[in-house]
Amino acid sequence: MAENKEFESEPVNRDPDYREEMAADVVPITSGTALPEYERPRDDSEIHERRKGQEAREDAGQTGRVIGMFSVILSVLSLFILPVLFGAAGIIGGFVAVRRGAATSGYWAIGIGIASIVISLLFAPFF
Repeated sequence: MAENKEFESEPVNRDPDYREEMAADVVPITSGTALPEYERPRDDSEIHERRKGQEAREDAGQTGRVIGMFSVILSVLSLFILPVLFGAAGIIGGFVAVRRGAATSGYWAIGIGIASIVISLLFAPFF
């Protein structure tokens, strides 16, 4: 009963011009998206989707590394044999490798392939 007296004794603003926005305090939260991430209800399907996406990125990265190394080998081979053919193949493979996440080997393949083609075109008139 003492609690009711304390509640009733609280001052209430009876001024008609006084307005207070309470909509955010009253609206019930029906979805977890309105909450910060650490307060959201745990949803196993979201975790499963994240893991699935991570695995797909890891697989794409592995494929990119293989394509990147193959492209570097083609570009280096173009320094000695059929520079325009192997150099172009190394450049194209390098772009594919960069696209799949293997930036370092992809850019090396592109650079060596371009250098091989330019060198072969510069020295072709002399042979």
